[in-house]
Amino acid sequence: MYKKHQILAIIPSRGGSESVPHKNIHPLLGKPLIYYTISEAKKSKYIDRLICSTDDPQIAKIAKKYGAETPFLRPASLAKNASQDLGFYRHTLTYLAKNENYTPDLVINLRPTAPLRTAKHIDQAIKIVVDNNADGLKTVALTDKHPHKMWRIRKGIFLDSYLKTAFRLKYGPDVPRQKLSPVYWQNAVIDITRPKFILEQNRVFGKKLATLIMSSEDSVDLDSILDFKVAEQIMKERGRE
Repeated sequence: MYKKHQILAIIPSRGGSESVPHKNIHPLLGKPLIYYTISEAKKSKYIDRLICSTDDPQIAKIAKKYGAETPFLRPASLAKNASQDLGFYRHTLTYLAKNENYTPDLVINLRPTAPLRTAKHIDQAIKIVVDNNADGLKTVALTDKHPHKMWRIRKGIFLDSYLKTAFRLKYGPDVPRQKLSPVYWQNAVIDITRPKFILEQNRVFGKKLATLIMSSEDSVDLDSILDFKVAEQIMKERGRE
């Protein structure tokens, strides 16, 4: 709890994964990947409850072993490749409201594919939302892939500039990066929202969305075996074995 805000964290962890089979429990430095998210969430000073939303009994068993609640299995219809976050948010919040008469003030999405996230990051994000009365938060990282230099391809061969701003039209694509304003990408490490948007407005976020800027290393997202190797190297260098 932070300033009287009840805080629920959800770890969405479906069983299907095309890139790495059973990715969310694939070994990382000898432990299942999901362990690192559970471990840091439990170190948070402000998270009141931690629930793993999964359709997979094996993942549920492992998540429970390491300290997450697993009060239900997510319906398979909400655990497909194309399933959107709104589905598991609504399923979790509806279940808790109906079966436990429990509705938190904030709900946090902690994807297990971001093992470099720490309890400090989580608590910083919570404080930003509450202290600024924000509708929610998405963590970001600085990118060197500026949209000013991005293109679409027409008819399989012709370039069409992605941006159509006056600046882009005036100066063209080859502007030194030092003259371009910083641009950030959403790194999918921490999302925070308020249940009212999900339950009453059928959307995940409100309009007043805050952010926490993270480093590129802390933003590593695991989607391939190579990503696992990169994460392992960073974690070893940081003494997180």
